[in-house]
Amino acid sequence: MKEAKINKHPDWRTTARERAIYITGNLARGFNSTVFSANITLFLMMNGINLANLAVITLVIKIIDSVDDVLFGFIVDRINLKKSALFNKFVGSGKYLPWYRLTFLLFPLATVAFYLMPATWSNTAKIVWYAVTYLLFDLTYTLCEVPMNSMIMTITDSMEERHHIQTISALGTVIGAIFVSVVSSFLISEFVGFSIRATGIGFTVLFSLLMLPLAVYGKEHNAEMANVENDNKEEYTFRQMLSCLKQNKYLLIYLLSLFIMTVLTSLNGTMGMFVGFYIFNNSQANTMAVLVAFVPSLLMMSQAQKLAKRIGGNRQVLISFSLLYAAVYALMFFVARGNLVMFIVMTVLCTIPNSFLGVIRTFIIPDTIEYTRYKTGQDCSGIFYALLSFVNKMTNSVGGSLGMLILGMCGWVNVNATDFADLAAQNVAQNAGAIDALWFISTMFPAIGALIGAGIVVFYRLNDHDAELMAKCNAGEITRAECEALLSHKY
Repeated sequence: MKEAKINKHPDWRTTARERAIYITGNLARGFNSTVFSANITLFLMMNGINLANLAVITLVIKIIDSVDDVLFGFIVDRINLKKSALFNKFVGSGKYLPWYRLTFLLFPLATVAFYLMPATWSNTAKIVWYAVTYLLFDLTYTLCEVPMNSMIMTITDSMEERHHIQTISALGTVIGAIFVSVVSSFLISEFVGFSIRATGIGFTVLFSLLMLPLAVYGKEHNAEMANVENDNKEEYTFRQMLSCLKQNKYLLIYLLSLFIMTVLTSLNGTMGMFVGFYIFNNSQANTMAVLVAFVPSLLMMSQAQKLAKRIGGNRQVLISFSLLYAAVYALMFFVARGNLVMFIVMTVLCTIPNSFLGVIRTFIIPDTIEYTRYKTGQDCSGIFYALLSFVNKMTNSVGGSLGMLILGMCGWVNVNATDFADLAAQNVAQNAGAIDALWFISTMFPAIGALIGAGIVVFYRLNDHDAELMAKCNAGEITRAECEALLSHKY
């Protein structure tokens, strides 16, 4: 049986165990970020902090953090820890795995520090605590995410194997994220009344334990590039790194689309429990829709690779499904307010294509990295995934900041509660203008974001098959001349 599995995928580089621990570790990291992103706006709004102040300080934090992300991406690409006299004895071999071993525990420590904000402190003191711990969270998130995501390039050079790992990861993300979101939101809802602080810390400890096996047993099989000059390997300057980024127009197009779309669509998630609580008298309204969409989403995601090929490739999928997403959310604004059943139905219709898009998005970054490696002979995986990390953090933070700013301008009444049971007991009412704004930013903003995102992706024209050929050339499976002859057009 073992021999049959090996023959079925002769070009795969990893064992089933290696794939499992990589996927598990990556999922655990992502789940910790998911819980934090879902809870941060709720936690801050429940702590009675002025929303306008929060919006401003969040944007300042993101500006500072943008420098950290790019700098660490450069450091990861430039410095090989296995050659370091200080670290090589305990970080092991590889290109990105040593960085993961060195940094992965810092992320959960910073997360716990954020949740320990003293509830009795003044508004100013809470904002200072938030600013310091959020900066630490963002920095350690990058320290952990960049090497972990970059490892998809070094654990294997097989595009089929990468897509297999990414598809399983995406399926696991949906399953786990739904479980985590349902349990987390239910615990802090008016039906249970568990505090946001205790819920967040509990999940953080659990996810940290699940990240440990990758640090102990992980392996990289494709850490070196082929078909490039020796002096181009690993040793290059920050200026050369920026040149890599400048040449990768496809990455820039994709990240711009991702940023605009997810900044505006994230408002639905960050404000979701307040939408349910104040518009449908049930903070679990969005959770019910997620549960209904669970099985259909999994079916769509499991067939992502096949459907993408039938539709015409990653680009066509991103455009068509984003347009569908935009249309449903725009319709929701007009017909679903106050109607819980209609709200659930239309949220399900948005969740299913969005889950499918989640798989396809994981294919894009490795394709653009292979393109850059092919064009420049340099491996810029670290900085590219640092940029992705920055965009992911910016989307939730800027989205939440934008939502809080609008609600504050529309007269949102500040609340001070540990959870929604406490909020219900206090019976804090909101004015009509704030409720109108809450509904608008949770429906029309996602529609506008998806529409703009689809329009930008029109300019992304990296052929999927060409990216696969470039990966084979970069790994030394075919020569550069053979690759050039097979490409659909000159790049």
